[in-house]
Amino acid sequence: MQAFVEAIFITPEAGADMRPVSEVVAVHGGLEGDRYCLGHGYWSGGDACEVTIISAEDLDFIQREIGIDMSKGLHRRNLVVRGQKVDRLVGRLFRIGGAVFVFDCLRPPCAYIRELTGEKGITRALVGKGGIGARVIEGGPIRCGDSLEILGRSEFERLREAGLFGT
Repeated sequence: MQAFVEAIFITPEAGADMRPVSEVVAVHGGLEGDRYCLGHGYWSGGDACEVTIISAEDLDFIQREIGIDMSKGLHRRNLVVRGQKVDRLVGRLFRIGGAVFVFDCLRPPCAYIRELTGEKGITRALVGKGGIGARVIEGGPIRCGDSLEILGRSEFERLREAGLFGT
């Protein structure tokens, strides 16, 4: 099965409900219209990620085994991908739709998500399933249904030669 974007969520400010969208544009700094790209996120200026990504399969597991429905963005991540465990993106360069990303960090759950959602057990449910943070290397559009592709060394070299990626 080819990995693909199942859902996209953004919100313009910290603490506001995540809003599902069918498409978004990745730019250097994040996703257009999202709180972290705008500098309005809870973690802006600190532990912010440009883009956050979580596996649909992990959300399915949480729904099935713990009973917390995260389908409407309760997880507070930007991209939900199906067919690829995001922990396999650690240390990798990858393309989603028309944008290229590089893994930045793991995104474990924090107490802030529990405060925002009021959902008991949400922090515990996301342990080991909180997704990843990624940096935008090459901007472009992302739509629901777009594929996720892990890129090889030749793509890394092309981007580096174009000055879009460090040495």
